[in-house]
Amino acid sequence: MLSNLLRNGELRAGNSSADSFTSKLAPALDIAVGLIIMSIVILSVLGNGVVLVISYRRRKKIAGSELLCVNLAVVDFLCCICFYPLSILSSFSHVWLGRHITCVYYGLGCYIFGLCGMFTIAAISVIRYIKTCYAIWLEGVNIRLVCVATWLIAAVWSSFPLFGWGECFSA
Repeated sequence: MLSNLLRNGELRAGNSSADSFTSKLAPALDIAVGLIIMSIVILSVLGNGVVLVISYRRRKKIAGSELLCVNLAVVDFLCCICFYPLSILSSFSHVWLGRHITCVYYGLGCYIFGLCGMFTIAAISVIRYIKTCYAIWLEGVNIRLVCVATWLIAAVWSSFPLFGWGECFSA
């Protein structure tokens, strides 16, 4: 995909058609969407920030399942900080800022963080199932390995469209 973009010159500013990145919504509706997303992001950053601060303060007492909840808070916090501001600014501008390259950045990042969040929730469920049904409890290093595995699997799985497999394109 990246080689196709470079060959077609789509990564250079101004070569993409303006219509494909211009919002189809009315400008007033775009501003409303931007304000709604901004409100959700502010609440998410505050809520997940509190979870991260509390977890940091009591880091020596964190149990295994709490570490997975901290991982989920990290995923949500970073997604709100790294990706949603672009969406908010684009809504206010009534056009997707940065054209195709930021579209790829936004899609890849949200895909990685979305998968990581889903895998973390699935890991919490499986670990709860194992603890409830078999009275086996995973601790410390094993939980950390689960957290690392969720990030690695999400990153690998999300990178496939960059190499042309399941390539995404504008509608």
